[in-house]
Amino acid sequence: MMHLKRHIVITGPINSGKTTMLFSLCSRLDSLGFSIGGVTQVMPLPNKEKRSYILSDQGSGDIRVLMTLDSKSDWIPFGRFHYDPGAFDWASEKILSHRAHYDYVTIDEIGPLELQEEGLAQTYKKLLHTYRGTLITVIREGLLDQVLAHFDINERSIVVLRTTENQEEQLDKVVPSE
Repeated sequence: MMHLKRHIVITGPINSGKTTMLFSLCSRLDSLGFSIGGVTQVMPLPNKEKRSYILSDQGSGDIRVLMTLDSKSDWIPFGRFHYDPGAFDWASEKILSHRAHYDYVTIDEIGPLELQEEGLAQTYKKLLHTYRGTLITVIREGLLDQVLAHFDINERSIVVLRTTENQEEQLDKVVPSE
């Protein structure tokens, strides 16, 4: 099954459903037989405070705690959270070692750390320059222009899906519903 090489960006404000839209898009793609790899965040249960950010490898289902409100001695403080730099190494290895096997690769998300050349910045750059499939990236709305500029991405070369607009109409831009 062939598909166009694209870069899809899912954007919206904090807690606006970016990851939910990512899951909906991946579900549509999966139902059409496309293979999907990369990393996504594991969503907290409804009505529960987000105390940790947990990453899941789309290919294997393996998970890893990325950030937590809890102080950990060997983790790096970042805002009100502490993050495990080893989790980024784990995510990078998962993404880069298997990317050739997937039609779509997800990164949930590119944000402030990547703008400081930390986190998944180097992995994202490699994907932008070498990945032959379609990249799906979650980027917070307030950081979208900065991320595009920082990583030298031409806005005309991407499909932008916005959580602030009708989800079905946004998803139809990529995979029309039947």
